[in-house]
Amino acid sequence: LRQDVGKGQGAFQTYSLIRYSYGKESQPGLVVGKRLYDIDQHPYELYYLFPLTQEEKSLALVRTTLATAGLFVVVLLGAIAWFVVRQVVTPVRMAAGIAERLSAGKLQERMKVTGEDDIARLGEAFNKMAQNLQLKIQQLEELSRMQRRFVSDVSHELRTPLTTVRMAADVIHEARADFDPITARSAELLGDQLDRFESLLSDLLEISRFDAGAAALEAEPIDLRQVVRRVIGGAEPLAERKGTRILVVG
Repeated sequence: LRQDVGKGQGAFQTYSLIRYSYGKESQPGLVVGKRLYDIDQHPYELYYLFPLTQEEKSLALVRTTLATAGLFVVVLLGAIAWFVVRQVVTPVRMAAGIAERLSAGKLQERMKVTGEDDIARLGEAFNKMAQNLQLKIQQLEELSRMQRRFVSDVSHELRTPLTTVRMAADVIHEARADFDPITARSAELLGDQLDRFESLLSDLLEISRFDAGAAALEAEPIDLRQVVRRVIGGAEPLAERKGTRILVVG
């Protein structure tokens, strides 16, 4: 600063640490210097010292205030974020968890609804959907039980008339030698169809037992060629009357 004042014209300033010679504690300040001339035109340098202790205290207070305000803003933003997560994300996660439990068969699960905002209305709609789903599934289960009961009852009720028809068919089948060829063939077809009907009835009984959980399902291999031959054999008399010939290859 002294070099600038000694060489130039005008006032110069700089920030510096002001040190006192009589024991006073040093403090920051602003030093302003200017080159002047006395009445004899002899140059001399004039310096003004302005302590900035109070200004430094004010700046420190401002910095502390800004830091405190910044910390408060961060805490406030964190609280707002937590509130948003609690109000939006948490119900969505809850709905996802309840949906998983519903898919696992726990149809009594429902969302806890509080308030009257959009999330609450979403929860009410979700609960209503779950309730309707539970009702529909219960209705389907009831219809399934009624169907199984009907199949079981019909299968048992058909046993008695089928036994009577079987006895009559056996009598006709034993006397087929006394009939003409067409009638004898019809007697054989009658016996075959009764065998098929008894097999179907046994299958119905087995299905009803399986639906009731009283039997285990077991897969069995079957030759479809025999099934085709049996069906064609039953349709041959009708085909002959219509003048049609059925040929099976293989």
